[in-house]
Amino acid sequence: MSYWYVILVCLPVLACGQDLSGAAADIFNKIDSNNDGNIQRPELTAYFTAFDTNHDGKVSRHEYSVYVTDIYGHSPELNHLLHSLFDELDVNSDHHLDGIDYDRHFVTADTDGNNLVSPAEFERFFLLVAGNASVGK
Repeated sequence: MSYWYVILVCLPVLACGQDLSGAAADIFNKIDSNNDGNIQRPELTAYFTAFDTNHDGKVSRHEYSVYVTDIYGHSPELNHLLHSLFDELDVNSDHHLDGIDYDRHFVTADTDGNNLVSPAEFERFFLLVAGNASVGK
């Protein structure tokens, strides 16, 4: 389900001053749990479960914020960026990130349609989403 948590985790990295391409590579490697050089849907689902603290199958803005703040700390700028990124990823605007959101983003990122997201595909998608969030789209 969720490699959009990768994207979600990316925003704090950006706020800490890391370059976007480096952040994309770091997050990609965290999601690619079997180290085969691609992200598959089951790997996204496994990564997603860390954020879903109440185990209801979706991640609320609060669950995401708590998880990321525990890792990166808190600042007003970071909080604003996190909420902007969350809104960018919540394609159906239901205030949760879930299978509907992830499936749409996975299909968008998987530009060659092989049901795998390569590092290059992930970086392109990551840069697009992070860029949209940072400009407050």
